[in-house]
Amino acid sequence: MSDINEVRKFIERCKDNELFIASDIYRQSFKDKISELSYYKILERLNKDNIIIKISKGIYAKPKYTKYGVVTPTENDIVEKFTRDESGMVIGYYLYNMLRLTTQISKNKNILTCNIDSQTKTISNVNMKRVNLKFTEEIKNVIIALEVLQNFDHIEDLNYLSFISFSEFAAKVYDDKILKIILKELSYKKRTLSDN
Repeated sequence: MSDINEVRKFIERCKDNELFIASDIYRQSFKDKISELSYYKILERLNKDNIIIKISKGIYAKPKYTKYGVVTPTENDIVEKFTRDESGMVIGYYLYNMLRLTTQISKNKNILTCNIDSQTKTISNVNMKRVNLKFTEEIKNVIIALEVLQNFDHIEDLNYLSFISFSEFAAKVYDDKILKIILKELSYKKRTLSDN
């Protein structure tokens, strides 16, 4: 089977609009079969032939075709790709809104993820920051508490009743060991840490 057919076969198995990181797929599926240079040339060709679409540098998707044309992955698809399987989490207003601390929403979604190669990456309105953590439920809960406490003064239209409930949650999830793990990767103001 030719190299291009090998890659095509992989793409055929992908779901419509499924995002994939080219370097990850190369390492997992093609490293021992195709040279890296050939692999990226194949991706360029498949992109040109509309077999895949380029979402961002090194990130592609199998397009979804409808009677109205091509439907590209949504911001929620992007967030899901970079936060699933304990690889990341949302922060900022998207998080505050999910916690019902505010009704305000932001057009940008901010996430922390271990699933990108660079320190930061932006795709559409999704801003990502690389953090070398496995985002277990315990780690996420403590980061949530730290994010809200650090930004408390700046959350617009803060719902104080929801914040009281949130404070009870934060007190329950706080853990010194988890905090030390997080602080190796993320920095928070001294004021935030002394509030714990």
